[in-house]
Amino acid sequence: MKFKNIFDCSDFGSQELNKDQNMIPVRGHLVLFNQQAGNSHLNYMIYDKIYQDGKSEQIYIFPKRSTVDEKGNIQVSNGVIRGAFIEGIERLNHNELAQCGCQEFKKLLDRASLFFHGVAFPDT
Repeated sequence: MKFKNIFDCSDFGSQELNKDQNMIPVRGHLVLFNQQAGNSHLNYMIYDKIYQDGKSEQIYIFPKRSTVDEKGNIQVSNGVIRGAFIEGIERLNHNELAQCGCQEFKKLLDRASLFFHGVAFPDT
């Protein structure tokens, strides 16, 4: 296929799955809204850019009613916040990947809090 960008959401397996060594594995994060958030308010998608750490970062908020966890169980959700894109994951060892994932997840929470409240997510 001759496309500039292809999103297949397969993380580390993208090169092998697509038999294309030119693909760049990128990891992302999702934050699922729990059932307390309700489901009547999110019948739309929001895309915005938030200025963070000296650059413009993306955030997506969209409806999603369920997802499957790592054990194959269906989890009910009432929406998703997305916006982390971690390039270069194939060069990281397990500990570096975990640390990078935690840092990017916190940045995603900060972006969501900046979008809704104008301040970063409080440290816990």
